[in-house]
Amino acid sequence: MENDLKQIEDTKKMANDKEVIRYTKELEDKNMEISTLKQELETMRKTYEVQFSKLEAKADAEKIVNDKEIIKYVKELEDKNMEVSTLKQKLETMKKKHVKYNVHS
Repeated sequence: MENDLKQIEDTKKMANDKEVIRYTKELEDKNMEISTLKQELETMRKTYEVQFSKLEAKADAEKIVNDKEIIKYVKELEDKNMEVSTLKQKLETMKKKHVKYNVHS
């Protein structure tokens, strides 16, 4: 009977040992999977950071170009307004001269 009890205990111990080994293996597998996923995540994060930086730099460059174009067009508009003003003054001067000429004639 003692021998049977010892055999049952040994069988239980072997079953427990096998279960511990199986759980340990599962745990190692899950840790490996987590590590792989973390590496993939880090790689993706770095890739997206680089892409974001490129897009941000491109947007900044386009903003600079747009700002320069706006400044150019504002300056051009100011020049045209000045030209219109000058032409209006010349026209008024010519009208006055014409009226003056017609009055004396």
